[in-house]
Amino acid sequence: MDNSCFVFLFCEESRILGVAASSDDSFSFFGKVKKKYFFTIAYDLMRILFFDISLLFKLMNQGKYPMFPKSELMMLYVENSKRSKGIGKKLIEAANSEYKYRGVNIFKITILSDNLSGRKFYEKSGFLFKGDFFYMQEKRSIYYLTT
Repeated sequence: MDNSCFVFLFCEESRILGVAASSDDSFSFFGKVKKKYFFTIAYDLMRILFFDISLLFKLMNQGKYPMFPKSELMMLYVENSKRSKGIGKKLIEAANSEYKYRGVNIFKITILSDNLSGRKFYEKSGFLFKGDFFYMQEKRSIYYLTT
């Protein structure tokens, strides 16, 4: 879409075992996605809401997503059978290096607050817990990492 986003893959024998997706400016990224795919998103949303009106109330009461910092590690995934083998750490190190290269001083990741293994992993990886917030009726935790 543009050069504000980057993805790292951890592969072994042509098999993807881990993924890290990031953006220098997650709000700009999602704004571009909404603009480019507005009608597709609107159509799908109306179709879903027609069958489940409770989703409309979730959207109306979604809460406020943290604006700072703009840079965000939007996704980190490691295959279940390959966890605790250093793959996640390598993906975070790669993202951190890329952020440094781009001149980004701090980035965030948000996770569901009840994801205790994720919280432990990010804290062990050097992320600092900054607080909890509610978004889409789910309690989430936000962590920052300084590059």
